[in-house]
Amino acid sequence: MWKKRSILLLVGLLALVVGIFLISYSETFRSLIDSITVWAKDLMAANPLLGALVFFLFSMFSAMLAFASSAALVPPANLVFGKFITFLLLWGGWLSGALLAYQIGRLARPLLMRLGYKEKIEKYQEYVGRRTKFWMVLLFCFAVPSEIPGYVLGGIHYSFWKFVIAMAVSEGIYAVLIVLAGESLLSDNPVTLIVIIGALILIGAVAGVLFRKFRKRRSRK
Repeated sequence: MWKKRSILLLVGLLALVVGIFLISYSETFRSLIDSITVWAKDLMAANPLLGALVFFLFSMFSAMLAFASSAALVPPANLVFGKFITFLLLWGGWLSGALLAYQIGRLARPLLMRLGYKEKIEKYQEYVGRRTKFWMVLLFCFAVPSEIPGYVLGGIHYSFWKFVIAMAVSEGIYAVLIVLAGESLLSDNPVTLIVIIGALILIGAVAGVLFRKFRKRRSRK
């Protein structure tokens, strides 16, 4: 059964990577990326401080809201600020958003339930608790969408500093890969891009499989 699931997972990942690759290099997608890049680059170049602030805030909100994504602004940020500063802004924004989500989850859980997060929060709170070991929480942070850990772990009053470390590690790794993907997209380097996209997908998938596997093993004890 495990081998069958592994094969299906690998086939699914391969299909997803190829699909993303084809979409990424389609004329329509490239035109959209080019338009966003030109607009964002002009804004950042005209006023680097304002551009950096916009990029940081957008990254922060993307870590709190399921429909927001800061990935489209990474290529122009790379052009204006360079990879290292872009990484710091992206990572710092994501981490700030996660910390804010944690505080909201901790202090305003009833409000989140009314805003449509009830099913997600209740679903994921079945997987983690206040006494869940750190390494399992780290796997959880890798495996679920970035807006989930803050609300869920804040809602159960999980250790703040353990949460900070787990999010800093997981978001840091994802930020490095996203910045490198943005650079490869600008330089028309399809091989590097597909490897990075595959790594992003594989990290989340493997973390999810390991988390569920260890959780089932613990529940049997």
